[in-house]
Amino acid sequence: MLWLLILVSATGCEDDLTAVKLSDNAFTLYGIINPLEDIQAVRVYQIDEILTPIKPDPIDATVRSTDLDTGKSVEWQDSVVSFPDGKFGHVFWAPFKPEHGHRFRIEVERPGAAVASATTTVPPESVGEVLPYEVNGGLVTQPILWHDAPNLINIRVRYYTNVGRFDYDYNIAQEDVSEGKKVVIQIYDDTLIIFRRAIFDGIQDVILDRMDMRVVVTDEDWTPPGGVFDPHVFSVPGTFSNVDNGFGFLGSGYPAILEWRPSNDLRKELGFVEQ
Repeated sequence: MLWLLILVSATGCEDDLTAVKLSDNAFTLYGIINPLEDIQAVRVYQIDEILTPIKPDPIDATVRSTDLDTGKSVEWQDSVVSFPDGKFGHVFWAPFKPEHGHRFRIEVERPGAAVASATTTVPPESVGEVLPYEVNGGLVTQPILWHDAPNLINIRVRYYTNVGRFDYDYNIAQEDVSEGKKVVIQIYDDTLIIFRRAIFDGIQDVILDRMDMRVVVTDEDWTPPGGVFDPHVFSVPGTFSNVDNGFGFLGSGYPAILEWRPSNDLRKELGFVEQ
């Protein structure tokens, strides 16, 4: 459920979709097919000529998923959820765990209206690998390879030091390589901020204990316009959508993390105390 709330908050809500021609579209839907979860969920908005606030009443809709690799279909159950802002939302859910690499179609329909549908391929299992660091013209970088990853979003790097924890947002910065996706950490630039903080705090011997990278491995289609998840862009109907006869986005993905302890050679190169 948490992944669904994150996606919906990033893509705006029904109040943003006004003054548009909606008569030929049945629904707006947002959802994430997650192979690590036992329960899948999708949020569904019923579209009228002008969208109105959701009321805590049943919605006249049937939601069904089909595993296009096995042909198995599952009908989802409706639930009305109260969000922190006081609004209500219709979240359909089903208890199943999708397999990596399988392609799924989600259909939302009601009598006498067009069927809204979207398809997504669940990404394969991906494991991160720390590659040898590189030094070019005095600048140090640390490449990380995510094996077999079709796409990465929400890329974040953390440094754990005796000065504190430092988090850096790499957004969707990645390179296509034959083995998957490569993320190049600008480790020299990142650590300059750590050393500045150490000077401010009066710490002379700076220790880099460990690092980690947190990503969300997704299907290939999950790349926002301009490479940035901008709610103002997403609030325009159809800007970022893979839903036929409707609006919204259905993707698939899962979180992954890689943790490691930098080598003493790298620590020395950057100016940290060896351990």
